[in-house]
Amino acid sequence: FNYKFDRWGRGRNVLVGFSALLMLYIGFLFSHNWTLALTPERWHVYFAQPGGTNWNLAEPTLWPRYLHMVFGAMAVAGLGLAAFGRWKQDRGHDVRIQIDHGMAWFKWTTLLQMGLGVWWLIALRPEAMKLFMGGNMVATMAFGLGFGLSIVALLCGFLKKVWLSVGATVATLLAMAVMREYVRYGYLKAYFTPADLEVDPQVSPLILFLVSLAVGIGCIWYMLKLALNAGKEA
Repeated sequence: FNYKFDRWGRGRNVLVGFSALLMLYIGFLFSHNWTLALTPERWHVYFAQPGGTNWNLAEPTLWPRYLHMVFGAMAVAGLGLAAFGRWKQDRGHDVRIQIDHGMAWFKWTTLLQMGLGVWWLIALRPEAMKLFMGGNMVATMAFGLGFGLSIVALLCGFLKKVWLSVGATVATLLAMAVMREYVRYGYLKAYFTPADLEVDPQVSPLILFLVSLAVGIGCIWYMLKLALNAGKEA
């Protein structure tokens, strides 16, 4: 908005494409580093050559994990677009195209994401996967709840029930957060368990986090304000 994005013509497509590639690369780095965090037996490669050029591309869960996150982000973005459109529609704006477009992104990427989730589950090590197949009651319940809620979210997406889709998606994400913890436990229990960790409370990181959170919320509020006022420029 500050740089008159709408006046850039074809150049803005290059900018958006480059930004999208950067976001995909950042997401890949996050997924890649998480796989390394779960496989301490491979850390010797890093210690032998700590230059940051060692890739964990042979890890079976890397690609399903990464693609699951990418398409999950697309689904949430589409749902956010539809929810924003519904919010504007409730205030008298005709934004049916925006809602339809957002829900289309949400339902189809959610459907694809469910298939990628099954691939990710199968790619897990047996000791981790069995936790969700009855090996651990809480993990199994979280898996069943998350899978069921994802189906509810998908059905609501096809029915264009925006707010029900939002509620089901948030509940699904909470169930997946629990599942992620059990995946981590299944991979690392041979090395340590959370009960073995010594608790050393520190206040300064909490203060830094709260300050960063406040600044982040302020930036988001400012961007939303610019977005809402973009069409009102003279």
